[in-house]
Amino acid sequence: MNKSVVILLRILNIFLFNSCKDKNKSTFSPQLEYISISCNHSNYNYCYSFTAYTKDSKAYFSADCTIENFELSGKHIEFENKKIAYNEFLKIQNFAKKNNLYNLYSNHKNIPYDACDITTYSITTKWENQQELTVSDYSFDTDIQNYLYLLAKNIAIQNKGGKNMKAKLSKKLLSIGLSVLMVVSVLPLSLISTNAVTCNIKISNITYPRPDAKPDHNIKYSGNLKYELLGTVWSSDNDSISASIEPKEFENFYNSLLGSISEETNDLPKFVDTESYYFYSMFVVRNQTIPYGMQADVEFYDTDNNLLEASEERMFMPVSTLKSQLPDDTYIDPNYLSDNDTVLLCATKRIICSPKDHIHTSGAKAYDIFEHYELCKTCGKKMLDTVYTHSESSYKGREHWYVDKQPTNTTDGRWYKKCGGCNYEFDSLTIPKKSNQIIVKSYDELKAALAKGGKQWITINFTNSYNGYEVIEDSKRNNELCLDDPKAEITINMNKFKISRETLYDDCLFNIKRGSLRILQFDTSSLNDNNTTFSFFSGNNNRCIFNVAKGASLRLSNIKGVARSTEFYYDFPCVISKGNLQIDGGIYTTYTEKPAINITGGNVTINGGKFEATSKGPVIGTLVKNAYENDYKNITINNGLFGGLYNAVVFDEYTTATINQGNFEYDDYYERKQAFGVVANGGKLTINGGNYYAKKAAVEATNMQSFNINGGYFKLFDENNYNFEGAVCIKTTLDSDYLPVISGGTYVGSYGITFLQKPKITDQWLARRVNFSNVISSKCKVYDDEKKVDINIVSNSLGKKYLQIIAPNPVITTQPTDGYSPNLGDAVTFDINATNADTYKWHIIDENGKEIDWLYILTNGYGELSTSFGGKKLFITNVSDWLNGKQIYCDAISGNNTVHSNIVNIKIDKKLKYMNDIYFDNFDDMCNNKTIGDYKKPKTSENALYTIGEVEWAKYGKRLDDSYKISIGEKLSLALEIIPKSGYELNNNIYGRVNGIDSVGTLKRANGKRYMIFDINVSVPDKYKTQNIEVNIKAPTVGAAPAKTASCVAGNVNINKIEWSPTDSKFISNKSYTVKIEVTPIYGWGDIETVTAKVNGNNAKFIKEGGGKNKKYYISYTFDKPSDVLLGDIDGNGTLSILDVTLGQRHLTGDVVLSETQKQAADINCDGQINVNDMTQIQIVISSGVGL
Repeated sequence: MNKSVVILLRILNIFLFNSCKDKNKSTFSPQLEYISISCNHSNYNYCYSFTAYTKDSKAYFSADCTIENFELSGKHIEFENKKIAYNEFLKIQNFAKKNNLYNLYSNHKNIPYDACDITTYSITTKWENQQELTVSDYSFDTDIQNYLYLLAKNIAIQNKGGKNMKAKLSKKLLSIGLSVLMVVSVLPLSLISTNAVTCNIKISNITYPRPDAKPDHNIKYSGNLKYELLGTVWSSDNDSISASIEPKEFENFYNSLLGSISEETNDLPKFVDTESYYFYSMFVVRNQTIPYGMQADVEFYDTDNNLLEASEERMFMPVSTLKSQLPDDTYIDPNYLSDNDTVLLCATKRIICSPKDHIHTSGAKAYDIFEHYELCKTCGKKMLDTVYTHSESSYKGREHWYVDKQPTNTTDGRWYKKCGGCNYEFDSLTIPKKSNQIIVKSYDELKAALAKGGKQWITINFTNSYNGYEVIEDSKRNNELCLDDPKAEITINMNKFKISRETLYDDCLFNIKRGSLRILQFDTSSLNDNNTTFSFFSGNNNRCIFNVAKGASLRLSNIKGVARSTEFYYDFPCVISKGNLQIDGGIYTTYTEKPAINITGGNVTINGGKFEATSKGPVIGTLVKNAYENDYKNITINNGLFGGLYNAVVFDEYTTATINQGNFEYDDYYERKQAFGVVANGGKLTINGGNYYAKKAAVEATNMQSFNINGGYFKLFDENNYNFEGAVCIKTTLDSDYLPVISGGTYVGSYGITFLQKPKITDQWLARRVNFSNVISSKCKVYDDEKKVDINIVSNSLGKKYLQIIAPNPVITTQPTDGYSPNLGDAVTFDINATNADTYKWHIIDENGKEIDWLYILTNGYGELSTSFGGKKLFITNVSDWLNGKQIYCDAISGNNTVHSNIVNIKIDKKLKYMNDIYFDNFDDMCNNKTIGDYKKPKTSENALYTIGEVEWAKYGKRLDDSYKISIGEKLSLALEIIPKSGYELNNNIYGRVNGIDSVGTLKRANGKRYMIFDINVSVPDKYKTQNIEVNIKAPTVGAAPAKTASCVAGNVNINKIEWSPTDSKFISNKSYTVKIEVTPIYGWGDIETVTAKVNGNNAKFIKEGGGKNKKYYISYTFDKPSDVLLGDIDGNGTLSILDVTLGQRHLTGDVVLSETQKQAADINCDGQINVNDMTQIQIVISSGVGL
């Protein structure tokens, strides 16, 4: 929280506490013990839930609501069991009495519910000596509702302001900073002196803010006191506060007042059209003390003498009082302001920069893909002070869907999710017409439908349910709801029904082995801690509700599931996933060390929901069950509520995780806090935002592969943390010297960021000293308790109270412009440049503003995307017509600060220039005795925007007929007629490619037709060239004549000559023989230096002899010495039997390798090959009894 807010709250506390602390003690009477008021509305922005109660003479308050134009957690406020002052509870009690809630009676109504189109109210009270009573329809005035909203807002600011209100407070930094001088304007009138004399001042000649004009400070003033102008300020009201302050002496005073926080203020060189500004002027009345809290009558006039509306900030403050409220180290030059002086600060209300012909006023509402806003009634320009980012809030962990239209028997229905402040749609869902839905009436029917697989929409309509539950109690095996079709795309609409199963054996309720399953519960009115969508109990100790196998997908929306050990304890995971998991909302709870969501592999995205662990285990974990289960995991958390009594989320060393937002906090009825928020043990972790709370470490990271913090709020509850762990603690062993990269965030507690290490010689974690300039980006500004910090220090910790690391906002200096290509297949480029930007991220969106994945574009052949110059330039090459109408924008990113560029268009003329997808089947076989007729039907890709007409082949300008035989080495000409499809035309200079061969020259015209010409050199492809030679020849056997023929098995060679050495006419026993086979290639040699050879499957030598025209090539192989061999006696036992056949067959199947002697025996027909014919011949010999 910045210094000005601290001062403001300090003064308010002085006045308010003194005025009511005694009153609280005397009037508090706990007649009302408990009250809960809630509303469920079709628009979740109007949903709310407030609870107040007393316990042990203390008062507590819980809230869950949305406040429009209140940018705290995306306008959504949610907290539980926060202590409140007695007088706050007393006010609630008085409202309750005023509305006659003391006499509540039970009046339950079963209101017919059609999702998203009804508003329901519920009030529960518990008064002294009364039972707790609830009614669902009870009228009460809005006073109590308004007060509860206000109380929720105030508590949210006090408890979360430092982390979530940074953007909002930065807007008011200057005005709040100066408001320290007129803080009493917000105090009750009873606290302000009523004896004060009326003081007035008129301030005129204020130059009205005009577009692109420089702020002017030349004003005139007059009043009934001796006012002296100290200075004036023009301040903007946008996210990045800018100010113009004059004169210089007053600017120095302002900077000393705010200290280092003033460094966050940017210069205001000129006014921006439709932006809002405030004009401040500070005066001093010398040597006169005007009572503290006295207000002045102030009037503001512009240069045209138009009255400008003044704010309530117009209070006097003695300088002595001002000094008493400032920190001790704040210095005010007594020559500038003395203790006898009184200052007056007065300000206009919001002034909108406008042209001279009209003042901008808000009119129609509008939105784009980033934000919603209002347009000027007169000129239609975007009103910058009405701009708010789209927000999709989950009410108590719910994903809220709106109904566009319900399905009928003949038409599809449509549901959608939208921004809470406008009609921008985040997502939509088509619900098939009822005739295309599968209606299941029982558990068994649901099981059968899932087993069928395929693409289905299943709607649950159990006929024998009890309070909506289908209750299954069995002792069957394999009775789970199983999906095992890799092509399955199934959606289950639970339709307000639920399933409870108790069994002995199965380990899960849903077993998603293969395929994709989505389960939705549209009705969120019953989604709470006491209402379960799926309940599962089993005798299997590895049980869970959903088991997602590797490669399978599961998406859950508004589901609450419990894997029970008893009726009340949820000891087992709701989900065990090794596949693809997405959770869009719901409630997931565990009571033991087992995580509610156990991630053992795959990809996980969590977009919202409530996740709570009430024991030692995390609510979300990537804990490896066994050492061999080290599948890598990719986890993205975009939002949600996460809390655990010990820790909330645990990541292991095989995890790559990104946390963009979320609240990581545990705060139960007993006021217990979690020890750790997020624990990462190795792996990779990037934190871009979110709120993290813990007693020991809000985030603890050990031995990380990478760890980046770009933003977030990290709070350490334990102010006396003797373990030296900070709000963020980075631990390493002695062997690791990894340092994180931190470029943003707020770190609150006795230690902000700490480093620990554990030497091998001890089990204790000791302080590790690091140079923080190697940790924190040099672009960042760093403050501790609002004092600037030099990061060039070597220490084990940084931050002792309230550490802020602030990255500068990127400022785009070069916006991308529309990308244009005159031809399909060419490239379009986009450029951006921004100061202070670390990274750039380009986005492609469709006509509805939905982002398109780059991989989708690439895999479908729509274009190829790449970036260069550090992401400042985007290239899209080989552009297709599909890209027409798509749009581009870029994010310039610095830490957690992101600025969107302008959205620009892609435009591509429908001219064809490149035909690179033409091909012939078997084109490589052209050298293999083919004719022209074999190559008259070219093909193109399925999405080609042209067709092929005539196909003509020629040689030396003479057309070839279909019977012409193609020869190796000749040069042919190919002409292809190109015909563009309807709506497209050909460029005069077109280029094509046939089987990788480029076209020659430009487009040729003949007889009103257009042709592409290709020169085709008929050559031998590498696959036909001789590289690895294999030949078979009859091996030497005693008494047999040397073989004079051999066969080529592989390598495309001709066998020319066979020589044996020694040159015996018959093979002699126990004598070695070498065969030398001359070979020539049929199509040519490959790489002659690496040619290999085999004879009868055995490695042989490849020999080159001679030179020039006399060069010859040989294969040489020396056989084992032949011995007397009984043909067919493969096992060598002297007889032929079925055992020889079996051994030979095993050789043929590759199960055994025969020796040379065994091969000779196996080749019973002496043809130099061993095959099934030999085995058949051996069996004939055995059966006939005839020896060889």
